[in-house]
Amino acid sequence: MAAFWFRKNKKNDQPPPGEAVPGEPTPDKSVSEMRDFIEFIAKSLVDYPEEVEVRRIDGEKTMVFELKVNKSDIGKIIGKNGRTIKAIRTLLTTTAAKHGQRAVLEILE
Repeated sequence: MAAFWFRKNKKNDQPPPGEAVPGEPTPDKSVSEMRDFIEFIAKSLVDYPEEVEVRRIDGEKTMVFELKVNKSDIGKIIGKNGRTIKAIRTLLTTTAAKHGQRAVLEILE
């Protein structure tokens, strides 16, 4: 019962709007972290890590990350039946949602 009361009343402990929360990433920092995250995973999977490029395109409500790799490495990024890319997209959307944003990952040829 005490845990419920704490969670219910925890919103009263929030700082005023516009004030930075200690330990919380700023939106610009979280976007660069998502880009670095995608780049790190892609470079870990491919044979030609020097050819990995990640670009961000900002839309009105969604950020689109474009991943470009060597043509011979596309299969490694996609994985069997698309499992690898699905896992990367799941992690990306979860991270973006945690920061109150939406993100999409596309692979360019």
